[in-house]
Amino acid sequence: MITIATKTKRITLKLSEEESSRMFDTLVSSLLELSKTEPPKTELPKMQESEENEATAPPDKRKKYTGFLHIKCPDCGNTVSFCSKTGVSGVSCEKCGCKEPFKEPLKQVWVSCECGNKSKYLTNRTEEMFDINCINCGTPVAVKYNEKKGMYETIK
Repeated sequence: MITIATKTKRITLKLSEEESSRMFDTLVSSLLELSKTEPPKTELPKMQESEENEATAPPDKRKKYTGFLHIKCPDCGNTVSFCSKTGVSGVSCEKCGCKEPFKEPLKQVWVSCECGNKSKYLTNRTEEMFDINCINCGTPVAVKYNEKKGMYETIK
């Protein structure tokens, strides 16, 4: 498990000990290189989508999603939340090894936690309701699909 925290923000990733060690080394290396070349950024990266949209297209032509993603594996049901800067065009499950392109466009998820944190994700989940952990405090937040808006919103 890896936890990254600041005075006002926190994220925890549940990973195996080996994955945690590898991720830690990568993060520290990236942070050290970043501090040498440019001042630290205080803003979260903006979510972007590329132009391509075909799940059947070759991997380099598929729509790629960046930003905060909440992805569920269609085979084993494992869910993971992460931030992608390079773009993701499908599921790549570390638990079961499933590699599958997204079958339909990802939907927006707006998470408003009681701690005051508000987060925006994209997800491939299709359930009417599910819980997603707050990026700040880790508390599960229930979200429900709003058919009219075509997105998931926090249940109040």
